Amino acid sequence: MDHELVRNFASEIVTQTYGEKDAMLYALGVGAGADPADRPFVYEKGLKALPTFAVTLGREKPWLTDAKYGLNIVKMLAAEQSTEIHRPLEAAATIKSQMTVEMLHDKGEGRGALMTMKRALSDAETGEPIADVRITVFLRGDGGYGGPSDPAPAPHKLPDRSPDFIDAYQTSVDQAVVYRLASGDYNPIHIDEGVAAAAGLPGPILHGLCSYGIACRHVLRAACDNDPAAIQRFDARFTSPVYPGDLIVTEMWKEEDHVSFRCRVPKRNAIVLNNGSAKLR
Repeated sequence: MDHELVRNFASEIVTQTYGEKDAMLYALGVGAGADPADRPFVYEKGLKALPTFAVTLGREKPWLTDAKYGLNIVKMLAAEQSTEIHRPLEAAATIKSQMTVEMLHDKGEGRGALMTMKRALSDAETGEPIADVRITVFLRGDGGYGGPSDPAPAPHKLPDRSPDFIDAYQTSVDQAVVYRLASGDYNPIHIDEGVAAAAGLPGPILHGLCSYGIACRHVLRAACDNDPAAIQRFDARFTSPVYPGDLIVTEMWKEEDHVSFRCRVPKRNAIVLNNGSAKLR
């Protein structure tokens, strides 16, 4: 890995116009729609955008696979996701975005590295910040690169007590098929059995960001009266894959202006999202 090139990366500025259909399709992709309480996210009358809709917006041209950066893409794993909302997302808007590398942390030779990328979204006309979307990846094959190492933040600690709220969502067998259209993430591992098998998986997996969006819906319903403006920041760690058809159970702990959470798939006794943190306004 060329750590200097990676750490100083900045994408071209992207301009994107999205509409109400995009916001509604995203909500459907993360399971909204069946419950009448979901109507604000799927009905054009008074339509509101889910906070995690931001993760699908303003995507830059692919750069991680560019050979000049020297990254070992085969050994790269999604580790964490964060969405920081500066103002509630509009259901339709024109935005600008730019991706930069915010953190590069060397865990050491043979232990990999961590990289956090930040996609800053802003109003295309006024330049007002809308959201910062941070993606942390685990570079399993790039540790010991020999350059400066930024400090890595400690994971959010969950309370040591029973949850205050529990919610559940039964994903559908075609959940990943819908979410890939809603998000624009066409990675074949989410739909192609052959690609999944080559990765050592029993079948296509659900997008981690779909589970992330489902968790956000649960937090909104349990602690925010379904008001998307109540979410200021939403963070989580990806810890285990989810398969379409899995039941996702979200456990939540409310503490003043903060909700801690994690997601489980009971049939495998697997924690699929962990160290979750939702900061409320």
